Amino acid sequence: MNKIWLIVFLFISFAFSTQGIKPRIEPPLQGKTLDVEQEKWIDSVTASLTLDQKIAQFFMLGVYPTQGDANKVFIEKMVSQHKIGGLIFFKGHPTQIANWSNSFQAKANIPLFISVDGEWGINMRVDSTVQYPKQMTLGALQNDELIYEMGARIGLECKAIGININLAPVIDVNNNPNNPVINDRSFGEDKYNVALKGLAYAQGMQSVGVMAVGKHFPGHGDTDTDSHMDLPIIKHSAERLDSLELYPFKVAIHGGMMGMMVAHLNIPTLDNTPNLASSLSPKIITHLLKDSLGFEGLVFSDALDMKGVTKFFEAGEADKLAFLAGVDVLVVSGDAPLGISMIKKAVTTGEITEAYINERLRKVLAYKYQLGLTQKVKIPTENLPKYLANTDAQALNKNLFEKALTLANNDKQSIPLNSKYQNETASLSLGRGAKQKFQTALEAYGVSKHFFVSDEITSAEIAAQVSKLAAYKTVIVSVHNMSKWKSKNFGFSAAELDLLQKLQAKTNVVLVVFGSPYSLVHFNAFPTILVAYEENDYTQNAAAKALFGQLPLTGTLPVSAGKFKVNDGVNIVYKVNILSPGEPVDVSMRASVLDSIDYFAKKAINLKATPGCQILVAKDGKIIYDKSFGYTTYENKQAINAETIYDLACITKVAATTIAVMKLYE
Repeated sequence: MNKIWLIVFLFISFAFSTQGIKPRIEPPLQGKTLDVEQEKWIDSVTASLTLDQKIAQFFMLGVYPTQGDANKVFIEKMVSQHKIGGLIFFKGHPTQIANWSNSFQAKANIPLFISVDGEWGINMRVDSTVQYPKQMTLGALQNDELIYEMGARIGLECKAIGININLAPVIDVNNNPNNPVINDRSFGEDKYNVALKGLAYAQGMQSVGVMAVGKHFPGHGDTDTDSHMDLPIIKHSAERLDSLELYPFKVAIHGGMMGMMVAHLNIPTLDNTPNLASSLSPKIITHLLKDSLGFEGLVFSDALDMKGVTKFFEAGEADKLAFLAGVDVLVVSGDAPLGISMIKKAVTTGEITEAYINERLRKVLAYKYQLGLTQKVKIPTENLPKYLANTDAQALNKNLFEKALTLANNDKQSIPLNSKYQNETASLSLGRGAKQKFQTALEAYGVSKHFFVSDEITSAEIAAQVSKLAAYKTVIVSVHNMSKWKSKNFGFSAAELDLLQKLQAKTNVVLVVFGSPYSLVHFNAFPTILVAYEENDYTQNAAAKALFGQLPLTGTLPVSAGKFKVNDGVNIVYKVNILSPGEPVDVSMRASVLDSIDYFAKKAINLKATPGCQILVAKDGKIIYDKSFGYTTYENKQAINAETIYDLACITKVAATTIAVMKLYE
């Protein structure tokens, strides 16, 4: 029987490069004098606008591509007639968003701020794009340069669809596990870690000309109320707020973050006006953020249609109060025309002057100039989704998830597992009733016995399952389909927790958590715990590799849970000298390079050139393709699989030929 072994060495590199990235952008009004051209442009724009149009420059309207052409027509009217100054995109396809961005900028006499909520990349709002790690996952990283690199990549992806402002990063210190709105959107509970990672993310974006906006000033991390639904109240002292919640914002200001978003919070120690959100408070925005902390960048409101504001103030009135409090960009007004008219009324009644409007407008226009928006550029849309999900982005994303893996506990020194004991090792999956990527990845290390339980397992079924699994020396328990919310017990049923406790008493359990690190509160007694933070192909493949010594473990916990404290983590670095399972992105190769292999293998079998074959591709120590095709003979009785054994003559035919062809090619 013929055997095809192809060891293909490919030297194709598409490594991400920051070549050509500009230096970090400084806020243009931070102690600087505007240049002559900038002054000239700002003066000419200001002189060309009516009072209504000047006020409209402070508004940023929501754009909803899923609503179709009706929404597009409405926005075009607001841009061309009312001179609205900015837009924020919500859900949509990248090509559609780029086309709409081109259309809106073409109709705008004054260039538009165009923004997105892209905390884990534009994927947060834009489909068919790369979903980078949540900030809680990034909080586990020990290398902030990777976060800078991610920020630069996200900035480039923003620009590719016409976005010039990203309403990210979140720099709230999440020190409340019950937080219903921030949670894994934060880098964690260590204020220093939050500050440095937030600044790295922001500077990465700003290095490619996209404005970063830190949020949610003065700190939304210690709340148990969602400001989308109600007005949270924070009762901490001014001293506590200054030393903890405000710390990352101070670092961001010092480091040149261009934008800051103000939350809808009621904070009596900073402003004791009843039911007044911080986003409407002059004491918090003008006196604290601008005067005391010295922030000279753009101040954004959180969305003004959220109930944290609308519960107590009518549409229009909230816009006016936010503007008078010091907000420069009024995000998602409940009624922009009404808001414009109410701010105009404040001018006509003498509450403020038009000179004050002009002064505020100059600041907004200075940032538009600084971002290069005065030069109209049409965004190319050909092959946009392919560009946004290219090999560079995937390789970076994979690296981020791998570097975040955290060995929270290794008391029995179980990790790395020894593949020699594969027959004594089984896997148990909680939360998924079928084999997942993780179980498939374990099979590369000889773990082939897989068990599955549902969250509705009965007491009798628990006893039976424990009895079966206790026969194994080690049971790798993977927890899937988790919830990030403590209120939902992180997705665990009481039966699942009972099963785990009983199993832990009978055998060596290696627990792998594909979800919230806060869930570790349930596992104080478990000696071996690996936290992967999120559930996707990257984390599942990486977790299997790390358990068997094929990936270093360097992450640390971004939050505390039970006996596990913030910044805990067992650091293990392995020296790997053998071929290990991998993926094309591991070696900077496009997956499409391998697509034709299946076709030619099946064609060879159909032409009866061979009854079957195995094909393996390895590069840089990584096996990136390994598949079996057909049967051992033309009678089609025994299918070829990974366990099929061949004699040396079969292997020599192909191996010798391959080497000879490579030599001849050289």
